[in-house]
Parts: sequence; structure tokens; C-alpha cells
Amino acid sequence: VKVALSGDGADELFSGYQRYQGRALLRWYFRMPRFLQRRIEQSIEALPEPMVHHSRSLLKKAHLFYDLIKRQESETPYIAPINYANHVFARLAPSLADRGHCPPLIPAAAKADSIMEMMAADATIYLPQDILFKVDRASMAHSLETRAPFLDTRVVELAFSLPRIWHRRGYSGKHMLRETFSDLLPTTIWKRRKQGFGVPVDQWFRAKLGEELRELLHKQNQHPFNASEVLSMLDEHCLGHRDRGYRLWNIYVYLFWKEHAAWL
Repeated sequence: VKVALSGDGADELFSGYQRYQGRALLRWYFRMPRFLQRRIEQSIEALPEPMVHHSRSLLKKAHLFYDLIKRQESETPYIAPINYANHVFARLAPSLADRGHCPPLIPAAAKADSIMEMMAADATIYLPQDILFKVDRASMAHSLETRAPFLDTRVVELAFSLPRIWHRRGYSGKHMLRETFSDLLPTTIWKRRKQGFGVPVDQWFRAKLGEELRELLHKQNQHPFNASEVLSMLDEHCLGHRDRGYRLWNIYVYLFWKEHAAWL
């Protein structure tokens, strides 16, 4: 086999990611009375956050939704994952607060709808810089060519020419694909949960990687982080109170790079 077809692009073009569902829920949430919002937030906060992929746990989804609520003031059109709310990042890295790159422009036509804006941002940023990048590297490492039919120019133009109601029904995405191809695939395919490609970062930091992060913080003096805040976050993670895996990963990667790139 020299060439394989992939489904890359379907989530971005046809509203398949569950974070789009989270955005839809957010609009309803902010219409609720504040006392009711606070009661919901307190209930979520009181429960430990499961150390599993969100597709496996409703409680995990609730925690991610609560985290999205707290990060609202930090949100920008650039849809690369925002791991820290502004006030949290200011505590972790005071010298870096309010600094960063300018987000790329999103097509004006997509800005009329927040979910369509997220889809456009994912298609122009997340898809080429992450998804296609790693698929290309992995496939070419084995002399395999991959093709993504969903990314045909005509399909992309069609997908973004249609309103959101064509993409979603209630809180379910990929409506057009489900309607078009429902008779070509068994029901078990359409109803199964989404299969992510996440790695167990949460487990790593509760074991060896957590100890390595502590050592890096102890060894290095010239870094922008507030060590006590980072260690507090690591302790919270190791005790199983909250899943801080990806936040810790960002810090670890920087410190690891700094430790091994000293020769630069």
C-alpha cells in the first residue's frame, strides 16, 4: 500500500469536535440567573476531576466546561488551546503576563457565529499546524502517502458557505455527514463515542515526569516561573484533586528545552 485516505478535516469543516458543543452550551449557561450558575459551579468544583479522556466521563466534561467558564476573559479568536486564564498565568509567570503573539485573522464571514468562527480557526490554524503536520510526519516515516478527501477545495468552500444549522442539530455535530452517509455505514459507527489520540500526560506527572519537573524547577534559577505556584499545581494534580496534566506539560517542555539547549 502506497497511498491511504484519511478523514482529516471532517471535524473542522462539519463541526465534529465536542468543544463546539461546549461553546453552544455556554450561550445557554450565561442566560441562567447568576445564583443558579454559582450553584452549578460549586457542585462541579466540589467533585474530584477524573483523570481520563473527556469522551469517557460526563464528570470530566463538566470540569472542562467549568474551566472554559473561568477562562472566558482569556479567550481570543485564535483557537489553539488556551490552557491558562489570564489571572492564573500571571501567578505562574509574572514576567510574561500580558505578553504574546498576535493571533492571525479569521475570515470575517465566520465571525457572525461563534461556533463557525471556532471551526474556521481550527481549519486555518489547528488543522495545518497540528493534525496534518503529525499525520504527514508519521506517514512519510513509513513511505506512505496520505490524502484527505474532505480537504478538497470545493468541499471546504461548500462547508463554510453553509450556516451553522446545517452543521449541527441540537448539540450533535456532523449533521450533514450523518444525513448523507447514514445508509452506507452501520449504526454502531454513527453512535460510538469519539476516539481521541490523547496521551496519558496526567499519569506521567503522577509518576516519573512529576519528579523530573520538580528537579528542573530546583536546578534552574533563570526561568520565568513562580516555582511555588507550579509545585502547588503539581501537588494538586498528584493528589487527584484536579487534572493539570497539559498545563504542567507546557512548563515541563520549556524547562526541559532550556536544560538541554544551554549550548545555544
